[in-house]
Amino acid sequence: MKQILQKIKQYGFVVLLVLIGNYGWGQTWSYDFGASTGTFTNSTASTTFLPTPTTGGGTSRVRVGTNPGSFVLANPGLSNLGSNSELQITSNTGSSSTTKFSIHDFTASKVGYIKFNIVINGGTNGVYLFSIGDGANYSDNNAIATNQIFAGIRWTLGASNTVTCNVLNNTTYGTTGISNSTTLFSQSNTNIYSIEVYYNNENSSKNYSKSGTSYSISNSKWDLWINGTLIGDDLAKGGQAINTNIDSFAFNHQSSSSSPGTIYLDDIEYSNALPSNLAPTASAVSFSGTTNVGQTLTGNYTYSDADTDDQGTSTFKWVS
Repeated sequence: MKQILQKIKQYGFVVLLVLIGNYGWGQTWSYDFGASTGTFTNSTASTTFLPTPTTGGGTSRVRVGTNPGSFVLANPGLSNLGSNSELQITSNTGSSSTTKFSIHDFTASKVGYIKFNIVINGGTNGVYLFSIGDGANYSDNNAIATNQIFAGIRWTLGASNTVTCNVLNNTTYGTTGISNSTTLFSQSNTNIYSIEVYYNNENSSKNYSKSGTSYSISNSKWDLWINGTLIGDDLAKGGQAINTNIDSFAFNHQSSSSSPGTIYLDDIEYSNALPSNLAPTASAVSFSGTTNVGQTLTGNYTYSDADTDDQGTSTFKWVS
């Protein structure tokens, strides 16, 4: 960056340089379902049953598929799951009609993260999914199409409290990039899982900071953390196009099952920026020109950022 400054009024000065990275000003939203209680069982979607996200955080939406199913705001809920109310999702039975909770159309970006706590319990053939991406299915009554999913997780409930975990690779759910898919989760009201997804749908790699350590995500890849452990590193994206925006996420149940079980959610945090503890730096700061009143000085520097963020609108300030 180069900025020309004219009419310097004193001979003595220092240069104060303010650097801004493009992702330093992302928004982060905390969503813990408030403190109220209630039950929703309608197949006509509602955008008012759940609390409204804060500014820029999108629209919350719930819809129960045909046949019995429910969303319950419980307070108190399960011990240690999270603060205030929690959302309990029990899918409809005997039908593949969609039961879905989503937050759609938050301020979009191509990088970001989401964190949430989840408990899974009480089913023998339920199939629940988490998706984050962009598209009309996040705000309608249909399943989330794979071409609208950047990162996807699927939990399949089985007998004896088992859970099989799969991740979406292009258009197919499988185990590519993760291990121990049948032992990562199990069904119990006391088994609380903290999930973190960090995603990068840009054309170049990006870094993020977690617990003081920097991690890299390749372009069009995502990282999956479970209870503080990196389970999936540089996982393949779903079917969403490369270098497109992400602005919605959803939890839904899609399969016809006789015993779907329940998932419990709380303490959701999501952002349209990757977390960073490292400020950008300027090196080789210099100026040229004549330091006389009325003359022109030209400032120069080299920008760098350990988190690989592009430069935003940086400025010079000349202090006498």
